Amino acid sequence: MQKQVVNRRSQILEIAQNDENIRGVFLYGSEVNKDVCPDIYQDFDIYYIAESIDDFDVSVFTGVGLMFIPSDNYPEIFENEYACLMLFEDDSRIGYNFVKGFEKCFGLKFYAAFL
Repeated sequence: MQKQVVNRRSQILEIAQNDENIRGVFLYGSEVNKDVCPDIYQDFDIYYIAESIDDFDVSVFTGVGLMFIPSDNYPEIFENEYACLMLFEDDSRIGYNFVKGFEKCFGLKFYAAFL
C-alpha cells in the first residue's frame, strides 16, 4: 500500500495554520530529506513551535493506530516539551515535539521550515 506522504505533510501544515498557539513548524524527518532513499520506515519528524505547550489537542490527527507519549513517561528528558510518536492506520509515521520557543531547535538540520 502506498503511503500518503503528501496528505500527512498537508495535515501537519494545516494543523499549524489553524492553531493560533503554533508559531512555526520545522520538518526534519526522513520523509522530507531528499538525500534519504525511500523505504517503509520513513517518517516525519516535526517541531511545532508554540506560545504554550499545554494547549495542543492531539485529536486533530486522524487515523492514528498507535500513539506513545514519551514526555509523559520521561518528563525529566522532555522538560518544557510535549513529545509524541504516532503510527497511523496507513502505516505512515509522525514523531513530533511541541515546544515553547525556538531554542530547542538550534543545532538540528531541518529540511523544511514554515512560519
